[in-house]
Amino acid sequence: GGDLVEEEAGPAEDAATAAADGPRPDPGVSLDPVAARLAALRSGDAGRVRAALSGPLDPVLTGQVLQLLAWDAMQRRAVAALRGMAPRVSGQLLDALLDGEQDFAIRRRVPRVLEGVATQRVVDGLLLGLDDRRFEVRFQCGRALAHLRYGKGSELRYDRQRVLACPVSYTHLRAHET
Repeated sequence: GGDLVEEEAGPAEDAATAAADGPRPDPGVSLDPVAARLAALRSGDAGRVRAALSGPLDPVLTGQVLQLLAWDAMQRRAVAALRGMAPRVSGQLLDALLDGEQDFAIRRRVPRVLEGVATQRVVDGLLLGLDDRRFEVRFQCGRALAHLRYGKGSELRYDRQRVLACPVSYTHLRAHET
């Protein structure tokens, strides 16, 4: 007694095992171009990242390119790549800017991307950024607003009172930064 007999797994067990292990790429199938670019952007290899950032990017890649704003060696290329996508993904960029849990390096660099997007939505988001706890984020938002106001966004609505009140709120916020 007690002999163990191995049985072959049936189709239901195969499906359960595959679901638990996650999808397995078919070794004979190459990644689609967006997935391949995403892999290059996530690789950490400067050469692969530079190559992946060249040319127009699919908006699906916005989140990963945003993360590259925190990599000092790639931040200029990431800003340039995001500027090309910014009119289509301004909501996602504003979400990153205004998310206090987002990496500080990312948040302070997003306004440089948005300064070329002359829409009311961007102006309103940058105005919200003027209330940020971090001085550099507030400064960059103010810089981007000035760029828009005196550039191609002059016809947009700016809350003059809010902008003028910012130095007072800076003093108030500064006391809480320590």
